[in-house]
Amino acid sequence: DMLINAYPYCSSGQQWDETIYRLYGKKIPIFNVSIPLLWGGRKDAGYMRGTEWEERSDYVEKQLRAMAAFLSENTGRPYDWDRLSEVMSYIKKAAILRKEAMDLCSVTPAPASFFDWIVSIAHVNFLPGTQRIVDYFEAVKAEIQQRIADGVGAVPDEKYRLFFDGMMNWNKIGWLADKFAAVDATVVAGRYTHMSFWQEPQLVDLANPVR
Repeated sequence: DMLINAYPYCSSGQQWDETIYRLYGKKIPIFNVSIPLLWGGRKDAGYMRGTEWEERSDYVEKQLRAMAAFLSENTGRPYDWDRLSEVMSYIKKAAILRKEAMDLCSVTPAPASFFDWIVSIAHVNFLPGTQRIVDYFEAVKAEIQQRIADGVGAVPDEKYRLFFDGMMNWNKIGWLADKFAAVDATVVAGRYTHMSFWQEPQLVDLANPVR
């Protein structure tokens, strides 16, 4: 058994792993991946470009390669780099489908809401690496296309369109969705879904999947 800790900006995840580590008397090997913030304060800073971006990318890539060595050491098996490329190929396909489906939701009424995309984070987290994640987002896109054709909105009588800024209150997803829908408001997008997860599939280079 081992723990890999890599929660960018989510302190809860880090605390869970540290608790497990202590619970088992610190006998489980643990590898921590640090993913630093991008402050964007340098003159050449831009969206995913500039010296700060490159330096941070170098830093994380170096850690991920060290993590591969950690895995090899604790499993007694060499790391399968070809398998990593295969895994990333599924993720790239699924991410493209997901983004295309999100873009379709700019129509009025929006066929899917922020809360639908929140629910789909489960699949992002627990189905990556196989054809199943591609199949899932193919089905999501097809359903959204059908809803557009049928004129079906996430909120039946959409009057307002909103953006949800901030983290998700996970134990209140249904309550929040109903609360907004009750006043004919569709939350069409949000930071947690549209600015964090799989938004740049073109960056996935199958020849260098670590980067």
